[in-house]
Amino acid sequence: MGMDVIVIGAGYAGLLAANRMARHARVLLIDRRDKAVDRIRLHQLVAGTRHVDKVACPLRTRLHRRADLARGEVVDVSPGRVHLADGREFQAQHIVLACGHGVARPGSLDSLEAALTLRDALSRLRSGTVEVIGAGLTGIETATEIAAARPDLTVSLVHRDLPDLAPRAMTQLTTRLGQLRIELTEQSRGGDLTIDATGPDPEPLTRGLTVDPFLRILRDGQPQPGLWGAGDAVRVAGRDWLHRGCASAMPMGATVADAVLASLAGQAPKPLDFGYDKRLLSLGRGVGSHESLNPDGTPTGRTVTGRMGAAAKELISRAAWLVPARLPHLYGPAMWARGPR
Repeated sequence: MGMDVIVIGAGYAGLLAANRMARHARVLLIDRRDKAVDRIRLHQLVAGTRHVDKVACPLRTRLHRRADLARGEVVDVSPGRVHLADGREFQAQHIVLACGHGVARPGSLDSLEAALTLRDALSRLRSGTVEVIGAGLTGIETATEIAAARPDLTVSLVHRDLPDLAPRAMTQLTTRLGQLRIELTEQSRGGDLTIDATGPDPEPLTRGLTVDPFLRILRDGQPQPGLWGAGDAVRVAGRDWLHRGCASAMPMGATVADAVLASLAGQAPKPLDFGYDKRLLSLGRGVGSHESLNPDGTPTGRTVTGRMGAAAKELISRAAWLVPARLPHLYGPAMWARGPR
């Protein structure tokens, strides 16, 4: 089956890239699952504050009608070819790896299946302790969402260092943890339910994968013809301020789509030009923070907290679900901050 482009992975970057290119090229999207998942909502699914139908839906309904879809586990990629575990092989001029950072572990928040298992286990608890391991933004949001929704449970957050938030956001965080009686501890002591928010295991297909500023995959420092990468699957050479998450994945998805289309047209691609301008944190329904950031991700000190912060978080979260499927062609450099200069 010859295509113009194969996109591997239907996350924020992969889905946006596939839909953005489908109007102009023959595109095949490959994913191991048949559902699109709004991963930034999984902690709400676990806490029971959001229904599964609002977190996941059939992938075909999110994909452009002109794009093809195949479900399978990709085991090998080479220029022009993609091999699946079931023996199928697909061919294309260009291949985009956007299959995410890694593989979910049991008890983690890194897949729909794992989150559903945690939701069911949490719903069966009538008392006891829920331990959340990892105090990054995901861990904090998970602990506060559960504590706010289930005051009958004791929630502990295992951490070594809290995120480097702006002073006003940090003050709100520590106050909120106290209000919800969330215990901070540096060592895991176990609980009736343990939730791993430390991130997934490395994805074998993309372990150590690096791309250049044009998002071309590098091997021995040289770009590989027709191989591209985007999202959590890759590290961008020379862009050390970038970190994983939908905030950077979506601009990378748009950039790689435009780069591939330019290459198909015999034109020179443009490099990724992205910097951060905000950091959003939810602390349970109705409480949150919106921090303004410098392009390299450091806080500027300007912060909105409370209900306004929560409203900003909700607005951006809805956009992250809407744009890749409904507005991929409108999403471009004018909608995100430029990188550090």
